[in-house]
Amino acid sequence: MSAHTKSAEPDAAVVDAALADFTGMMAQDGYQASWKPESADQIAVSIEAGPEACADCLSPTPIMEAILQKALSETPYSVGKVSLPSGH
Repeated sequence: MSAHTKSAEPDAAVVDAALADFTGMMAQDGYQASWKPESADQIAVSIEAGPEACADCLSPTPIMEAILQKALSETPYSVGKVSLPSGH
């Protein structure tokens, strides 16, 4: 019986699929959401404003964290840091 080893990084396909609705929603409001691994089971999310971004459409960090955590709830991953554009 072989020992199960955990991957050093989150599975990109799983995270991308879980965040697809969120990234689509952000794009509609003029923002680009991206993520990078923080650890084997945690990601950092960065949100950048595009030239046509709706400033009033961006929720505060605690709300974004809750939305992202819910999106990841069916995966083994969680959200660590969430970075929003300056002024938010």
